[in-house]
Amino acid sequence: MIVDYINGRKTQSYYGTAKYSHEISKRFPPGLINRIEYPLPIYSRYIDGFTRRYLYPHIVKIFQKTDHVHHITNQDLAFLLTRMELPRTVITCYDLIPWVYYKNRSAYWKRNIEGLCRADRIITISEFSKNEIMAHTGIPADRIDVIYCGVDRGVFYPRRDRNPLKELGIHEDRKVILSVGSEEPRKNLDALIGAIACIREEIPDIVLLKAGSPGMGGDRKRTLALIRTHRLEDNVIFTGDIPEDLLAKYYNAADLFVFPSLYEGFGLPVIEAMACGCPVIASNSSSIPEVAGDAAVMVNSSNPAEIAKAALELLTQEEKRMEVVKKGLARVSQFDWDAGAKKTIRIYESMGIT
Repeated sequence: MIVDYINGRKTQSYYGTAKYSHEISKRFPPGLINRIEYPLPIYSRYIDGFTRRYLYPHIVKIFQKTDHVHHITNQDLAFLLTRMELPRTVITCYDLIPWVYYKNRSAYWKRNIEGLCRADRIITISEFSKNEIMAHTGIPADRIDVIYCGVDRGVFYPRRDRNPLKELGIHEDRKVILSVGSEEPRKNLDALIGAIACIREEIPDIVLLKAGSPGMGGDRKRTLALIRTHRLEDNVIFTGDIPEDLLAKYYNAADLFVFPSLYEGFGLPVIEAMACGCPVIASNSSSIPEVAGDAAVMVNSSNPAEIAKAALELLTQEEKRMEVVKKGLARVSQFDWDAGAKKTIRIYESMGIT
């Protein structure tokens, strides 16, 4: 059996969906997949969009084989099934954020939805996303498999150390809240900044350490304006995108991790933080309660005061904090990349090629 692994843009930066497809595929046996990607020496989202939509289909047609299983690894590439016949096709659909949350009804996204409906099987990353896919596409449950994200325990594990904070100029006595993600509205960083303003009334030197790129458009401009409004210039530090090993160090250095996102297909930073022994406060919306279980403090993240109250409890009550840490370390054992790779191979095998 050979699988055409239709993976889109070739990248060495493994974040978000690229991380999932990378972690799963690197656990496959040698020779299983024929990776079909396109290079982009200089990244531009405009060039990438043009290449993905108009040039990549021709690359796929050239390098795919009709007698292979075909795995389209991202819902953003589902439109390919409206451009060509690909028998025995699996699509990984992480979420329907553009379609459901942002109400994107562009021709491109209509074709992606049509492509999803044409796939033989769908892999998704949470029961929440499975239900969303069924509700918005009509694809029946028996064609959708849930394979959770995992955690690389060789990278994300407890080794509490405050030294990485010193390198950022943060004094070791300051309390640090870590946030990971972009600054697009869905990520709800505005509410966390509002919570930091509330927390500062009790802990004046509180620090919000924000890791990850700003996102699109004017997201960083909006974030900085809000920081100025709350006079938090000395309380917020941005790191930008960072490598995985440094991110693990920040999880271990922080006093608390907050994930206030309003809509997620999974929420990988939640379990990465848990794996590092960092207590987690997370939004009670979308897939996040499914992922966090009882191992995080769940809040209505649209309410900054509620986030602040939960954070102050964990920052000032050591017994409560350690209880959340213990639950997190137990919870994260349920999420395993090796198990995900094995489940994926079983799906390939079910497509009728041995």
